[in-house]
Amino acid sequence: MEVLQPEWDFYFCNVEGKLASIMLDLSLYGIAPLSQRNCLIQVAVDLIDPDERGLTIPSEAEKLFVMEDMLAEQLAQTLQGLYVARSTSDGKRIFYFYAAAMVGFQGIVDEVLGSFSEYSYGSQAFSDPDWAMYTQFLYPTTHEFHSILNRRALDQLRAQGMGTDQVHTLHHHFEVENETHRLAILRKAKEKNFRAIKRPSDPSSMLVLKRDDQLSTEELEKVTAYLLNLAEKHDGVYKGWQAAMMA
Repeated sequence: MEVLQPEWDFYFCNVEGKLASIMLDLSLYGIAPLSQRNCLIQVAVDLIDPDERGLTIPSEAEKLFVMEDMLAEQLAQTLQGLYVARSTSDGKRIFYFYAAAMVGFQGIVDEVLGSFSEYSYGSQAFSDPDWAMYTQFLYPTTHEFHSILNRRALDQLRAQGMGTDQVHTLHHHFEVENETHRLAILRKAKEKNFRAIKRPSDPSSMLVLKRDDQLSTEELEKVTAYLLNLAEKHDGVYKGWQAAMMA
């Protein structure tokens, strides 16, 4: 089976200077491109009542969910269309599908959107055998992906009853092959009050640091951004964090 269990999630970014929300099936990255689905179909819908950021409000989102489901169902049935993502920005929502063919796609889109006559829309289809739209535009960068992981971890901690407005000891994991680079990361991290749990000289490529921080989204974004940049500067990979009680 070429398609894995879907793993839908979202993140925020900037597209052409505008705030954007991108929702996508992350599971497809490891198997893209799918050679039998090399045609990209995009359907762009103008929002009727976007909020001040250009994103959707809850009442309109419900109607767009119905539209999304209808498009996904019809394109899957007729063109083996695989729904991979949607983006919302600047008062517009765009749905993305990879299909086995493009012939007849416009008629399908027109039929579905005919049930939503209050909406203006446009659509296009083109060959994208490398899935460049998905891998280079829609898929999150390393920093954006860690924002997703941060949110998931915070949701888990809240479910466990841990207060995310309080300070907790966090363990940060790195993979750095070169001992000199591990020492450099530790040296710079110490300037920000991080301390080593797993020493850089241990017979492993792993380095684990700890520091007490508030488990708020804003603080975590700052901390992980700093550590990601530090790891990249020294040819390492920042693997993420755990609260001490979870470690």
